[in-house]
Amino acid sequence: MQLAGQSTAAQTFALATAVTRGLLNQAIDGIAGLGFKALSTAKATPLWQNVGLSQADEMFSFFLQREIDSGNPENTQYGGVFTLGGTNSSLYQGDMNWSEVIDESYWLITLGGITLQNNTVSIGNTVNAAIDTGTTLIGGPSSVIADLYSQIPGSSPSTESEGYYNYPCATNVSASVTFGNQAYVLSPSDFLAGATDRTGETCLGAFFSVGSDQTKTLQWIVGAAFLKSVYSVFDYNSGKPRVGFAALADGLNGGTESSTVAQTQTAKVGGGNGATSSLHRVPLQTLLATLTATFCVFAVWL
Repeated sequence: MQLAGQSTAAQTFALATAVTRGLLNQAIDGIAGLGFKALSTAKATPLWQNVGLSQADEMFSFFLQREIDSGNPENTQYGGVFTLGGTNSSLYQGDMNWSEVIDESYWLITLGGITLQNNTVSIGNTVNAAIDTGTTLIGGPSSVIADLYSQIPGSSPSTESEGYYNYPCATNVSASVTFGNQAYVLSPSDFLAGATDRTGETCLGAFFSVGSDQTKTLQWIVGAAFLKSVYSVFDYNSGKPRVGFAALADGLNGGTESSTVAQTQTAKVGGGNGATSSLHRVPLQTLLATLTATFCVFAVWL
């Protein structure tokens, strides 16, 4: 297998005999799981550890392009940049904020906190968060998600999809999530997952419930709704794995460092970069992705 200038003759493949229609309709040749070996049912070595990189270079990083304003969600667009074996310094600015990986399965780190509409949302002890580019939205325990949407007047549980919430599209939602010593502001356009009716008055929120609040290893799934606001790095770090976030370079996804990163000691949380999104009705199945502990869509040569 060859990818990004690296190659391996010993990569384990899985053959899919059935896939969803959404994958068949796109120019996708496969999905590369980038989690840890322990997560693989076949105990296969992941691609990023199998392409001959030195131990110091066992890392990968992502810039995820924000969706352009469009009334047609089927438009094909530039998706971003996946860097294997390092980082791309032209895509971020400032210091990298690192969090240690809790468990070598998912890229699992500690979630420090959430604010919504300038109010702190209690997350209690449910702090284990998988950082996953393969997930579109942000999932968490049901009680925390309910508390989160209680900060938005007019929001209510979806009657069509259990665990999801609707809110008035006209509401400018200010949200942030904290990792390490940094709070990161989500763009209002990323909180808006799509209109749920033809009038464009009711929208689906980006935070959804993943189930009960019982103690377990995986409590949160943090996907592209957050990751589009930062540059993310997944570093094995010579056996001490960590995940890093940095502010995007000026101009990427319409943001600046000050519009993305805020110190956690600061009570006031900004409202993102002011980006907006066209209100187009999106079938729920197009908003979801299976948790793959970070994945990359790729073209493959054998």
